Amino acid sequence: MKRVLLLSLICLISFQLTNAKTKPTHSASTKVPQKTASLTGTYRTRWSEFKVQALGVNRIHVRFDGSYQYKVRGELTANTGTADGMVTLKDNAATFVPEGTTGCSINLKFVGNKLVVKQTGSDSDCGFGHNVTADGTYIKRSSRPPKFEER
Repeated sequence: MKRVLLLSLICLISFQLTNAKTKPTHSASTKVPQKTASLTGTYRTRWSEFKVQALGVNRIHVRFDGSYQYKVRGELTANTGTADGMVTLKDNAATFVPEGTTGCSINLKFVGNKLVVKQTGSDSDCGFGHNVTADGTYIKRSSRPPKFEER
């Protein structure tokens, strides 16, 4: 009786180990395609940054944090602007419209390890501080999934 119980236990453990090795860790519907996943990371210019997180097939979460820095009476000060949202990629490009804005769109184009950005609309149209713009070529500085803090 003990042998049968022991043999049954060994078979059960072997079966579970075999299944664990062959079972995928992510379902096919939630797995991020390699091309889109490679866009995840932090892209920066001297004063501004974009955080990008791949969400699924051609969907990304984007956050812009920008600033315009200048001196007043010898003291460094800055105007800032932020934008956050989800966009759909098509041929490594997307158009991002910050929530709650009118007349603002931010065109994103991923080229290698760079993010080329063209803003349509003024700083105020986009809800940014004076002279803050998303325009520019951003260099990828990190491939780690970014953390999106509440602001």
